[in-house]
Amino acid sequence: MNPNKLYRNLDPSYNRLGSITIDVEKRYIFWTNIGVDPNRPFDFPVYIERIDIIDDEPEAEKIVETNILRPVGTLESVGYDGTNRITLSESLPFIDELISMDIFSNYLYFTDKANSTIQRININNTVKKVDTLISVPNGPPTWVKIIEPRVKL
Repeated sequence: MNPNKLYRNLDPSYNRLGSITIDVEKRYIFWTNIGVDPNRPFDFPVYIERIDIIDDEPEAEKIVETNILRPVGTLESVGYDGTNRITLSESLPFIDELISMDIFSNYLYFTDKANSTIQRININNTVKKVDTLISVPNGPPTWVKIIEPRVKL
């Protein structure tokens, strides 16, 4: 096992991944998870399956997940070691339709297919406010990607 990699075991009977993005600089991993058990600890060994989207950013120590088993979907974060768990948002009723994410600065940007929007949330505080940036009237957005202005394509 490589000690420089984060290993987690996601059980298919509890977990179904939709999207994953990594902020290496801030040491966070964000993912959508449809059907996660909120009482399950975060100390399982290795294996992630059904990943749709992955993104790398320069340096990363936190995991952020969505949870739809509660009455309203949540967006949560937890340290790699399972400590410092906080709820970033409790107002994501259609979290199973959240299908793409990316990180820029202090924000996690994501698509909400059910509501045809692109939204963002501050990942460094507990304001718990989700901002709608764009509404797409002619069909749902399916992907969001932040392009660093300093990077030449």
